[in-house]
Amino acid sequence: CHARDRLDARHHSAPLGSDVSLNYVQYGPAVDIDPGCLGSFYLLQIPLRGGADVRCGGREVRADSGHASLPSPTEPLRMRWAADSPHLIVRFSQAALLAQLEQLAQAPVQGPPIFDPGVPLGLAQVAPAIAFVHYRCVALDADAAFSGSPLARQAERYLISTLLMQLPHSHQRLLDASAQRHRKAWRSRGVGQRAEARKTAIGDPQQVRLIDRLGDDQEQRCQ
Repeated sequence: CHARDRLDARHHSAPLGSDVSLNYVQYGPAVDIDPGCLGSFYLLQIPLRGGADVRCGGREVRADSGHASLPSPTEPLRMRWAADSPHLIVRFSQAALLAQLEQLAQAPVQGPPIFDPGVPLGLAQVAPAIAFVHYRCVALDADAAFSGSPLARQAERYLISTLLMQLPHSHQRLLDASAQRHRKAWRSRGVGQRAEARKTAIGDPQQVRLIDRLGDDQEQRCQ
């Protein structure tokens, strides 16, 4: 920020539950931000206008109207926000994200995940979560009781799951392996259920064909 530029810093924050908070941040003029490693939290940074150049670890991305940034807490972070670039920022507890990752993977995890720092906002898999974040920011004053409620806790889990399941990160293979195990388990269960159902339908060819068709549909969903 140059001396001739007037800093107009604003930071409004509201908790969603205990592990996620919604934040509005702006600085006014262009600024360089060098926090280093964030340490204990992730930041999903969504420019509302303007943009920012974000360097996290060895990766550099441009955040703008079509792209958010997602720096990971163990990676050194440096940013340059353009002038007049307010951001909507979702802060995620690293501990909560790691706990949910282990629950999804059904296995212990060595270290927190490192995400790809660029997030396309038009990505179909994340668009509903981004829309929910915008809605909650608008609805904060009208629905203050939502914060800290059981529904807010579910919303936190939904947002964290979206990051873990829909965005590339360093532990993606662990989640893929867990999903494959689940698919195999469901497929094995479906084969057994089909065999039992066919036993009860002996003598009724039409019922047998229906059971086989339903079984085929289930197998395709598990692939």
